[in-house]
Amino acid sequence: MYLAVLSFLVTLSWLYKAYVFKWLWLWFLVPLGAPPLEFNSALGITLILSLLTTEPSLTKIEHQDIPKTVYLALIYPTISILLGWFMQNLMKL
Repeated sequence: MYLAVLSFLVTLSWLYKAYVFKWLWLWFLVPLGAPPLEFNSALGITLILSLLTTEPSLTKIEHQDIPKTVYLALIYPTISILLGWFMQNLMKL
């Protein structure tokens, strides 16, 4: 149950970050000549950056950190690829 709630909250966080990223791109990069981003593209970029910048620390694992470590090492990338696949298919519509 804990991991399901955590996964749901992380997904909401990604959606919110993508929304913020889209607007920051529109405000700061479009005036410099960059093309505007749709929400799906902003979410994809957010997922890529999150995947590249989040690294689980597997060197020192304490008992209470095991669910978080498992989440970061296994579930986080899985949710990233599933959500990315879903959004990439929406972009084809």
